[in-house]
Amino acid sequence: MNNRTLPPVNAWVAARFTLPGIVAHESARQDGARLPIRDFGDAPANW
Repeated sequence: MNNRTLPPVNAWVAARFTLPGIVAHESARQDGARLPIRDFGDAPANW
């Protein structure tokens, strides 16, 4: 049943956990260059 609510772990939460690691890996490949970590914001209120 779909009650139109987001699960506790959704794409936006997953991105917050995953992106820093991806950016850290790229930083290491570039000899420790400081790279920005993009913030995708919160999930849409009505999806």
